[in-house]
Amino acid sequence: MRKFGWEGLNYNDDEDSNNFVSDLGVTYEASSKSDVDFTWARSVEQSTYANTNTFTQDLLSLITNYRFTQQLSSEFTVAYLFQNYTEPTGVADGISDERQDSIFNTALRCAYVFNEWLKADIAYMLSHRDSNFKT
Repeated sequence: MRKFGWEGLNYNDDEDSNNFVSDLGVTYEASSKSDVDFTWARSVEQSTYANTNTFTQDLLSLITNYRFTQQLSSEFTVAYLFQNYTEPTGVADGISDERQDSIFNTALRCAYVFNEWLKADIAYMLSHRDSNFKT
């Protein structure tokens, strides 16, 4: 998968967002039962914080899949996200500044397919966020 472009989000105020966006992915099929996906993506996201409309997000992810049988499979995911708010965001310790968040996610999932329209899975997910703002 490959996507490149320029994305602009326009608002009624003066704080429009124009940024380079992309989505690159590589899949390696290690065997008939396993594959590995590596992805890098850059996107513009709408913010839910006051005083800023958007932020840019860079994502690096690695997903490994293993199929034990036709019905039973597992997936392990590791992802790192960097979110950069280019406009002053909120107030932290009395200071308004550009916010930057680093987020690390990992997950382990097992799935069982009963038939083509019924699948059950169980997953454990862990997420850790580090930010220059205390929120």
